[in-house]
Amino acid sequence: MFNTARRKLTAWYLVILMSVSLSFSIVIYRGMAAEIDRFIQIQRLRIERRFDEAGIPRPPITVDKEVINEIKQHLILNLLGINGIIFIVMGGLSYFLAGKTLQPIQEMMEEQNRFISDASHELKTPLTAMKSSLEVYVRDPKLTLLEAKQVLKDNICEVNRLQTLSESLLTLSENQLGNTNKSFVSLHLKTVLAKAYTLVKHNAMEKKIVVNISSIPQQKMRGNEGKLVELFTILLDNAIKYSPNEGVVSISGTKVKKGVELKVVDKGIGIDKKDIPHVFDRFYRSDSARNKIETGGYGLGLSIAKKIVGLHKGTICIESVLHFGTTVLVWLPNSAHFQNDN
Repeated sequence: MFNTARRKLTAWYLVILMSVSLSFSIVIYRGMAAEIDRFIQIQRLRIERRFDEAGIPRPPITVDKEVINEIKQHLILNLLGINGIIFIVMGGLSYFLAGKTLQPIQEMMEEQNRFISDASHELKTPLTAMKSSLEVYVRDPKLTLLEAKQVLKDNICEVNRLQTLSESLLTLSENQLGNTNKSFVSLHLKTVLAKAYTLVKHNAMEKKIVVNISSIPQQKMRGNEGKLVELFTILLDNAIKYSPNEGVVSISGTKVKKGVELKVVDKGIGIDKKDIPHVFDRFYRSDSARNKIETGGYGLGLSIAKKIVGLHKGTICIESVLHFGTTVLVWLPNSAHFQNDN
């Protein structure tokens, strides 16, 4: 599809460029032909004037029209040759530019298709499980009340997973639009981190994990408080999920040029080196030891985190060694830098 579109766009580029080139060539030819005729007329008048000044009768002055026509033909051939070169050069350049023009659209379409395919797969799995279990128990004449309640509990769990998935997809879609900067306010990171910790505190207590929050700079920054709370909730939740019981998760901050750098560090199972470039991809889940832990997630958390950081014109990266823990580095601009960028 995109190859056909690229060829069509190349053709349109060429039509426009060659129309301009040929129009200029016609103007040039007419101007040069008029100059040739004017030059011949001036020369004729000069010759006649000299004869008149000398008192000599004017001889018949004739111009070799074949020479004039030959000059004009040479001019036409030169212009055609130049246009031919322009056609070849501009053809290649137009094809290149058409590819560059369509590349973002192609990438967006491919990403959209992957998203639809992955989302469909993730939605299909719990629905299939629910349908299968219901069909089995509906056909069982000896189904007891206790078993029926267990089926309902299992299905409620699957419904909750579907709800989590749909909420994550909506969050991704909302962040993709990039309209949240309208609700940016001046805020303190300490407040944001305190709210994020409150949301993950129960999970940390269940695993007896200590969460240390230290050295957070006092300076203000501009941002969407709800989104930033969601960002650090995702990062802390991941660190807790993949840390061993009675472990330690720490988050610290450093004031750097034009912003703040925050580190979320855990001593958990880590991420395989080959998986690190893909951790921010939607629905991506590595084949490493992380998948051996039942998290109930869909691989959307870090993708959402990256979108939120992007909305705040920051950066996020991950450093990790398998079996030795993970460090997430987040850089966020301070208020002055953020306002200047806008």
